[in-house]
Amino acid sequence: MVAPITGPYTSEDGGSGADDKLYYSNKVGYRQAKPYSEPLFYRRHIGQVLYKVGTLGGGARRGGTQATFDATDFTQVINKSYDRLVDKLKEPAEWAVGLAQINQSWSMIANRSMQLMYAARSVRRFQFKNAARALRLAVLPDGVNKAKSFGANWLEFAYGWSPLAGDIAAAVEILQNPILPITVTGSATRSYPTGDISPPVYIERPDAFNDWSEFSFTDTYAVPKVTCKQGCQVEVTNPNLWLANQLGFVNPASFLWELVPYSFVVDWFANVGQFVGSATDFYGLTVRRPWTVRHVRLWLDYDFQRTYRWWVPGTYYPNDHYWYSTETHRVVSVGVHTVRTLGLSTPILAIRPYQPPSWRRAANAISLLTQALR
Repeated sequence: MVAPITGPYTSEDGGSGADDKLYYSNKVGYRQAKPYSEPLFYRRHIGQVLYKVGTLGGGARRGGTQATFDATDFTQVINKSYDRLVDKLKEPAEWAVGLAQINQSWSMIANRSMQLMYAARSVRRFQFKNAARALRLAVLPDGVNKAKSFGANWLEFAYGWSPLAGDIAAAVEILQNPILPITVTGSATRSYPTGDISPPVYIERPDAFNDWSEFSFTDTYAVPKVTCKQGCQVEVTNPNLWLANQLGFVNPASFLWELVPYSFVVDWFANVGQFVGSATDFYGLTVRRPWTVRHVRLWLDYDFQRTYRWWVPGTYYPNDHYWYSTETHRVVSVGVHTVRTLGLSTPILAIRPYQPPSWRRAANAISLLTQALR
């Protein structure tokens, strides 16, 4: 039974008026009753000013809005987190509990069948003590004797063989049920270097007279943390299709891509193989309660500096004198954004970020070289 879900519940702090507050928060969420089993939509945007001088540059809302979150590139972390989630589907350890239960069921069927076969053969040969031993009975049933038919003697042992038959029936029942569902997750994190929100400006006017002589402006950002984590519950509902999927028989496009010469080299630089294969990653499985969490932390630094050159009255060329004053406006703020949506985020076809060559890539390159030399 699905727990009752209510909402959305919204709260906002520092969202009205001019953007001059030191703190901003916008939160949207839902609530559910116990047992809290369903993933729910959640969104939280936070902006906070860490340092502020002057009146320009805005406040906490500048880095804490939905627009700032939407401008973040999540492509690479989405692709990598999805890849890691699918990799876990293919790990036998993830299915260990369900597979162990299946193995135990087959083992029980085999063992109980052998016990029953040995007991039945012993009864047919009138070896009643051996039959009792096979059925693990402490004493012989009172009604068995060589004058009765096999069927009649077998019924006398019903107290021993009936539980064994029940064990076989219970094991068959387990085998008819799908493998126990598992929960799989995948996550990835990366950072982006400092970039310019607006082009930097620097201008000098050394001969300014009672006016500004130097002007500098920078508006930069840094994204030290971008994370995507996604997960779901997965259940094998079509074992044969899942096995065929594991063997690569249900996605011709993926199979043909593998046959393309040097396709693995293309996959060094773009996720073509992942994108093609994602169409059938869950064939044979049923996905329940999928979710995706995207999180970003960013820094904003607005710096406006203007220096004025003032003439000192009464001083004249060539002995004229000047004094200087500086107008400073600077805002350093941080934005923290977390959004949980319902559903998995599937791969996005994109160029992979540059990575230094690894030993695997070096080995593949050597393989290509030897093939070319032949």
